[in-house]
Amino acid sequence: LIEEIHKRPPLWNFKLPLSERTMQAKKKLWEEIKTAMNNTIDIATMKKKWKSLCDTYRTYKSKQQKPSGSAGTSQKKWVHFERMKFLSDM
Repeated sequence: LIEEIHKRPPLWNFKLPLSERTMQAKKKLWEEIKTAMNNTIDIATMKKKWKSLCDTYRTYKSKQQKPSGSAGTSQKKWVHFERMKFLSDM
């Protein structure tokens, strides 16, 4: 799902002009993703999963930016963190 969404910037890049991010355009892109995933997951579920992935990414990113205490406990890296870094490139 992450790779398919990454290929379609209007779904995640809010810096693009609104004309490229219309509801119709995004609906078409979600349909493309559904097809690319062999129709194994419905669009509502994909959107919910994508929101969850974005929320988790933001949480882990903010944890990394905070200085650790003097004890210096290491933060376990989230499995999808590297694949979601394209969200930070905006």
